[in-house]
Amino acid sequence: MPITIEEVNDSVHCVKWWINFGNTVTSGKTNKTIQFARFFAYFDIACSYSEINSEDRSYSVELSLKQLGMITRSNSIGNREAIPDYYREPFAVSIVSKKDHQQHMFKRESDGWKINTTLKKSSPSHILAIIYIQFHSFIEISDLLKHLIAIYVNQSNCDIHFHFKNGQKIGGHFSILAARSPVFAAMFNHEMQEKKTREVFIEDIQLNIFQELLHYIYCGRTGTIMTGDTARLMLVAADKYDVPGLKEECIRILLIHLQESNAFELLIWAEQNSVEKVKEGTLNYVARNFKTICQMEDWETFILNYPQLSLLVTRHFGSIN
Repeated sequence: MPITIEEVNDSVHCVKWWINFGNTVTSGKTNKTIQFARFFAYFDIACSYSEINSEDRSYSVELSLKQLGMITRSNSIGNREAIPDYYREPFAVSIVSKKDHQQHMFKRESDGWKINTTLKKSSPSHILAIIYIQFHSFIEISDLLKHLIAIYVNQSNCDIHFHFKNGQKIGGHFSILAARSPVFAAMFNHEMQEKKTREVFIEDIQLNIFQELLHYIYCGRTGTIMTGDTARLMLVAADKYDVPGLKEECIRILLIHLQESNAFELLIWAEQNSVEKVKEGTLNYVARNFKTICQMEDWETFILNYPQLSLLVTRHFGSIN
């Protein structure tokens, strides 16, 4: 069963998790990764359970919520993101008890939020956990972001235009782009052709990726949720225009989506594009799962085509064993 996330108001989200216990299993563990698009934050939600009473289908349950991959941000004012990490962190976490219909609070610990409670199966194989996660309210920031997004989306009073191969173009604002990207600042503030014409021709970035880059520059987050594939393209664009917050966000998404089926492909891409954090994270992942991965057909192909990377993988495996 899926996890659903409903935005109750500006700062509270309701997470409904149908936890699959099975028909005969009496204890176990399970976890999921969830994302809150408004805050561009990923969390791991986990459950450990053991049966108390088979007749009334009650279980002792430990639930935990842990934020994944906090983004490191610069302290300089020019590089601050529109949504600070403070607003991405939960202020309070609670679960609704079916027994007394009250909200019981999770306890804040060093590695996240946890609670020990008793839950009953709502069906022969599932328990429904209704969890409320409250973030710090950022109404003022939200209003500001709405105005900035509107300026960009509506293309109001643009004083710089970006042209693409297919004849399409999008506009931007000289002062905003220069303040958020040192590359744009250099382009617009020095005696370059772009400063004179206020026209920029983009030949190496897709239109939809460049649009998301500008969206992030204006409001500190992309307009759509990135996938592993779009994160690669976004990272290259963010690196070219020196937008460090977006680079870190792309790296985090790539590592969150890392799995055995795409590990070699991602490692090769990271090596070819000199993305050291992704390369190191992927090497560590492959090394930790080496006993399984080395049985895959892709491993033999990888060894033949990328011997230097293969050597790095085996060295990492040796270092952790």
